[in-house]
Amino acid sequence: MTKLEIFYSNVITSVERHEYLQNNFASCNFKPHWTLNRFVSLDANNPAVQSMPGALGIGGKGAYLSELEILRQCLGHDCHTMVMEDDFQFCPKSQQVIDFVLGGMTDDSWDLLFTDTIIPNAIDMPRFLYERRIYEQTGNITILSLPVKPYRTMSGTVIVNKASRQKILDLMSVDDLSIPWDVLMGSHIASGAVRAFLIFPFATCPSLLADRSTLQALDNEGYVSAEHAENLRGRLEHALHNDFSRMIWVGREDDAFFATDPLSRFGDLSKFSRPDVERMCEIMKPLLGVMMRYPS
Repeated sequence: MTKLEIFYSNVITSVERHEYLQNNFASCNFKPHWTLNRFVSLDANNPAVQSMPGALGIGGKGAYLSELEILRQCLGHDCHTMVMEDDFQFCPKSQQVIDFVLGGMTDDSWDLLFTDTIIPNAIDMPRFLYERRIYEQTGNITILSLPVKPYRTMSGTVIVNKASRQKILDLMSVDDLSIPWDVLMGSHIASGAVRAFLIFPFATCPSLLADRSTLQALDNEGYVSAEHAENLRGRLEHALHNDFSRMIWVGREDDAFFATDPLSRFGDLSKFSRPDVERMCEIMKPLLGVMMRYPS
């Protein structure tokens, strides 16, 4: 069993997320070689955030610098570090899966291990769902080397190798915060400077709280008003990605998952589509149904 320190970044006022994640972690009854730690995020009032130049918004700068500070605080620790947002969750299988994967990797063979990610392109989703169905039949966990071409899967909850913390700090310590953490890290992974892997099916996933992004939050009236239509589309995209991640992770409980529809609050989703896409979906549904029923 590999000792793991887990840090989740949490805004001091975000009590609901803090309590949810703490309760979720406790309910999984993990063995004690895992510890869960709250890191109070650097907010707009923090001098380091205020003084940092760059095009990122104040929330993005705070999130970026919070990631760096977590790694700095863990430099002398003799264990790997998991860094996650406060709107993600575990399941009882998470520890078993991650322990299994870490147990089969030598410390000199990897820098980052992602336990979930975003599948940003809808065209890639059927393949991941297909692989999730194979997992249902075999129980086999796959370790994917990043980048997984042609997919862009380089963000999400991540475990940083204890031997690589300084390396990641050096690569990510910049004088101008104009590029988000995941985009810059993705460029280092794509170049081969960082050795990164992804667990599939995912061992963690967004909670339902993730569909209400802290950085994009509006009041309820503004959220649905016409002048925020673009924000509504962005929120829908965010929620769709999250729901797909919840569908393909190891902790999906079918009865509970398929009984809920967190997307219903967006109303008729066809208004976000095109006629040719609608027709294609109607063609693909029975074909995908056959493929998912009988994976090779």
